[in-house]
Amino acid sequence: MRERFGGGVVIDPCLDCGLSTAFGSGRFVNRIPADREDYETGEYRDGFLCAMCAGYECDKCGGQIYVDTETRAEDARGFVSVFHAECLGVVS
Repeated sequence: MRERFGGGVVIDPCLDCGLSTAFGSGRFVNRIPADREDYETGEYRDGFLCAMCAGYECDKCGGQIYVDTETRAEDARGFVSVFHAECLGVVS
């Protein structure tokens, strides 16, 4: 469900999920400036991503990782993977 402020308009919507990132929404502090281009329509949009949409996908469980809480591991070939700390057994 999208949050609506000011007469039914979503203020500063997240470019991915569409939830408000405006002051008072609970997502203002951790929002990240972003832009997107729809390659089919050619439409360019700039705005913000909420912290959950701007995070990473865990390479082990597939779950969403909150911004700045990821654990990175590099294998012998130099490939970097991103994990939840819990998925690797790391205690913080």
